[in-house]
Amino acid sequence: MTATLSRPATDDSLVGAWLHNLIAQLHDTSRHEGISSTAYDTAWIASIPSAADPRIPEYPQAYQWLLDHQHKDGSWGGEVQYIHDRILCTLTALAALGSMRTSAAAELAIEAGTRYLWQKGHLLGNEPTELVAFELLLPAMVRRAQQADIKVPPHLDIYEAQRVEKMRLIPAGALYSPRVTVVHSLEFLGEQADLAGLKAAQGLNGSIGNSPAATACYYIRSRDPQAKRYLDNCLKRNGGAEVPV
Repeated sequence: MTATLSRPATDDSLVGAWLHNLIAQLHDTSRHEGISSTAYDTAWIASIPSAADPRIPEYPQAYQWLLDHQHKDGSWGGEVQYIHDRILCTLTALAALGSMRTSAAAELAIEAGTRYLWQKGHLLGNEPTELVAFELLLPAMVRRAQQADIKVPPHLDIYEAQRVEKMRLIPAGALYSPRVTVVHSLEFLGEQADLAGLKAAQGLNGSIGNSPAATACYYIRSRDPQAKRYLDNCLKRNGGAEVPV
């Protein structure tokens, strides 16, 4: 998933914050070949269970990064308080932490993140813009968090009808095509994804749509060595912890 904010059309103060954040991201990307890190993709990497012991993460440094980079309000996401980004990143981080509850610190982070969802989830409808593929990703991340025993507030699942409608409009043959933009967000399919289709969508660099999240989703199910090599390289670019995008 490309974690790029759509520019809000209203509220000068929000636009100013958005521009400030964008400039900061552009400065940051110069250190890593035009790529900046995101909590969303890092959380997907952190959710990969070890092949040797599924009770622990395969990438403990990514799991620890989540614990170290939780906002004071309990959320994860960008520095600018953009509710769609924060809710999506928080759900994804909670799914990762909840699937492998490795420490007391993880339990505290889960409590704080869950509290944020209950306190801020009702604000989803107030934002003037949405992230790309948000109507596909949010229902999927709600389900992942629930599967990790996260107590997700029921009012978060407000995009299910939109997800069904969008899926109806996507031709079955195009879903896994590298030429269709949805390939960058194929993690929304989760366990329903067709492994043969994902393999066909895999690029020469081992990724699915050049997306760490989609590639992590594929790797969890396939343990594909090319996908692992891509994920390893993503982590190396940012010092071995967070995932650049």
